[in-house]
Amino acid sequence: MIQWPCILKLDGDSELIFVASEAKLDEELEGLIMGSTDCLN
Repeated sequence: MIQWPCILKLDGDSELIFVASEAKLDEELEGLIMGSTDCLN
């Protein structure tokens, strides 16, 4: 289960992403291409 707000780090990316809510996560992910090995926990 994800606790909001959260910090997201994608595999292979050196930057962290602050995400305030699940709705904001959806907005952020629209601009990113997730690989088959990416996992949201």
